Amino acid sequence: MTSDHPINTTGSRQRQTRFAALQKWVSRAFARDLSCLIVPGQDVALAHGLNVSATGMRVSASPRDANVLLIVGGLSEKMGEVATVLYAQMPRPRTILMLGGKTPSSFPDADVSAGLSQKALADAVGRLKRALAEGAFATSAEDFDASVLHVKIEYVCPMHPEVVEDEPGSCPKCGMDLVAREAGEQTPEGGHDHEHRHDHEQQCQDHDHDDSNEHQQEHAHENAATEYTCPMHPEIVRDEPGSCPRENA
Repeated sequence: MTSDHPINTTGSRQRQTRFAALQKWVSRAFARDLSCLIVPGQDVALAHGLNVSATGMRVSASPRDANVLLIVGGLSEKMGEVATVLYAQMPRPRTILMLGGKTPSSFPDADVSAGLSQKALADAVGRLKRALAEGAFATSAEDFDASVLHVKIEYVCPMHPEVVEDEPGSCPKCGMDLVAREAGEQTPEGGHDHEHRHDHEQQCQDHDHDDSNEHQQEHAHENAATEYTCPMHPEIVRDEPGSCPRENA
């Protein structure tokens, strides 16, 4: 069935035009107000002679307030995991600026890479601003994901580290409440936990030893033969009740 009235596409084109204009305005505003989170930290950047504020970027102490993750130098595996968590906490749109190294394997590629110098940093920030002003970020980016973001929690007995459960509860050996920890984390053999566990085990052993001694004493007392003696003549001892032969003499 055909319609006598042509489809009106004017309204749709107008909405698209307004959206494109709004997106362009947001991109330019975003490029003018860059706030960076420095990894491993601002002290490391200063140690390399980098003055981040001189480039026009604000330095943020929280990933929630940053739109640029500035990575200075190479990162260890552990620090790479920390940076991954920080990047996941940053609001969109967000970018990665890498100086003098490679982004961690758990990261997406850096948006801009440069050498580890003040001049290279200033040039990289300029390129980043131009790219952002042109709307060079995805408006429907997929959620960033990495294995380090999925932390499994398990529950372990502080006195019996071999007791590990997937849910909270009590230790079947001693009845203590299980303590939460990150899966794969090992209970240290030294330090307070080890000393506490050792003291607990020693107390249990001492208690068992005391119970054993008391039991032996009670058992010996029960098995001991009953004797009868004269209060006036203690040398008179008999196995059965009776009277002292000297008193009757």
